[in-house]
Amino acid sequence: MNIAEFELLRQNEVREIIKKNIEVDSLKFALSYRSQTVPAHLISTQIKYLQKAKHKLPSYYNALCVIPPISYEQSSSEATASLKKETGELCLDLTCGLGVDSFYFSKNFNKVISLEMNPLLAAITQYNFNLLGAENIKVFNQKAEDFLAAYTGEKFDLIFVDPARRDDQQGRVFLFEDCSPNLYEILPLVSKLTRKLIVKASPLFDNAEAWKKFSLMSSLSVVSVDNECKELLMTFDFENSPSLLTEKILLNRKGIDSTYIFNKTESNEHQLPVASSSTYLLEPDVAFYKARVNIQLFNKYFPSLKVSFEQIDGYFFTNEEVSREFPGRVFRIIEEIDFQPKALKMLLKTKGIKKANISKRNFPLSVEEIRKALNLGDGGNVYLFFAKNRLGDHKVIITERGS
Repeated sequence: MNIAEFELLRQNEVREIIKKNIEVDSLKFALSYRSQTVPAHLISTQIKYLQKAKHKLPSYYNALCVIPPISYEQSSSEATASLKKETGELCLDLTCGLGVDSFYFSKNFNKVISLEMNPLLAAITQYNFNLLGAENIKVFNQKAEDFLAAYTGEKFDLIFVDPARRDDQQGRVFLFEDCSPNLYEILPLVSKLTRKLIVKASPLFDNAEAWKKFSLMSSLSVVSVDNECKELLMTFDFENSPSLLTEKILLNRKGIDSTYIFNKTESNEHQLPVASSSTYLLEPDVAFYKARVNIQLFNKYFPSLKVSFEQIDGYFFTNEEVSREFPGRVFRIIEEIDFQPKALKMLLKTKGIKKANISKRNFPLSVEEIRKALNLGDGGNVYLFFAKNRLGDHKVIITERGS
């Protein structure tokens, strides 16, 4: 998108066309629309990305915001942004982009300053904020390092940064020295300008490595939406030295937000015996596995629930009814057998099972390899869990979704 196309998309008549055709197939629209002044592909692309944004960015969809395709793909979802619950007077977002995080900070801060290096994207984002009614956000077309070096105003309550990759090395694990702004370079200056700093990191970044690299970090949060790990949030509190370092799990499950907080030094021990048989299989949200706090979850939040496990990073088992508040999936166990592909394939055929949902932990084969070996399609009401027990034996647990 260029500046001329952006100006066309701002025109009232063009916005009316988009609004009228918001539910129309974008390809069909592109083939049927004729205009001497507005290219069909420009409107059809906006229709396409607004339709994609309906669930990821519902506020942007409802306001008919202008959505550049690349910015959309790189943006956070509103469900993810809503989990950042910081409050205060003044917030600075060093890396605005499409502005989803800034938009949600504006709900809890009196004023938000947001920086965007790309002049066109800065103009589009400010325009969108106006459509969204977020009048307390001011977008500056400026590089983060330059803004910080020249800033002489009041101290920020929060500075937020989502460092962007400088290159196309997408296969590499997230490294801050490969990003802009470089966190290591700006951290000394940022610590003087704000009370608190939150750094968004890729979910590929290892939690233990984060604690190792940043000794000033006070809290590390894993953000998950509907059992999918979205990001890590590294929090630095420069004014209040925390008495305890904490690890947090921030969840949005079916639109409901919840937070779980753990002392980083809490025990990871859970001395319950291995159950000879169990009624239910429990799989905590993926965020608890990412943070390696499954045992702490049961110890702190479900102390009365008697559970057992084979591997600390595997599945959990119980004979008790599980509360609906449990942050994970619950399955009723039908049968547990040894993993012998030929015998299992015959058993599934006998039961008339042609497709199943497959999960695995501490198991040598991938989900795709398991499907191929068993000739199983995806879906249905049966859930197969593949795991290794304490003796190193490979097991298959046949289940159905719990109530």
